[in-house]
Amino acid sequence: MKPSSGLQSPIAELLDTFVVPSPAECTLVHERILQLSLDMSKLDNEIGRVEKILEGLRHNRVALQKLSDRHQNILHPTRRLPVEILGEIFVQVQVALGSRSIAPTRVCRHWRAVAIATSQLW
Repeated sequence: MKPSSGLQSPIAELLDTFVVPSPAECTLVHERILQLSLDMSKLDNEIGRVEKILEGLRHNRVALQKLSDRHQNILHPTRRLPVEILGEIFVQVQVALGSRSIAPTRVCRHWRAVAIATSQLW
């Protein structure tokens, strides 16, 4: 949206001087101030509208990024670890951390099944 009155002033020569404006020029200045205020109000409204659109677009982008990340996780190499190796990793972590051990049974269904099937953990 372009301001309807533009950025020009009908009394531009008075902007850079200390010349006292005539009564007619004072009227022009008041009219110009009013028009500029209206233009700024229109721009403020337009900015608010565009910011709401931008907020929605950002929200959609975050949702798409999360979905993309979840899809990337499908291809992660840890998904291809043989069950025996994953079970051994769980055992070694438990040995290394002792009572501070993590709970692989709470990560995902696959890890839960592997942990339950790994007798050294129990």
